[in-house]
Amino acid sequence: MLANVNIAFEAEIDRQAIYARLKYVGQPWLGRSTHDISYRGVDLLVGEKRIAMRYAVPVQKQAQVRQPLVLPPCTGRFRAQYNMPCYYELIPRLISGQPLKKTDWHRF
Repeated sequence: MLANVNIAFEAEIDRQAIYARLKYVGQPWLGRSTHDISYRGVDLLVGEKRIAMRYAVPVQKQAQVRQPLVLPPCTGRFRAQYNMPCYYELIPRLISGQPLKKTDWHRF
């Protein structure tokens, strides 16, 4: 029974590694992170990136919008729950083009 659990565990690790690499590899904002964290973590971060992209729009494009986008206050919940960069931390990195590093995540 333990051997079967170990086999299933190893298969799941392989599946996650392949999934994460195929779906997100090559995206410059993630850097090498797709090789360092699980696909679940990358999926969560992609959700935060979608939020960040709404507010990382250049000022010229925001001027064309009727109502300018106002960044809501940071609650710190995402960082506290997952210990991953929230959209507040992603916005400057997306604007500057800095990729994320392994140290941006909790070691677990």
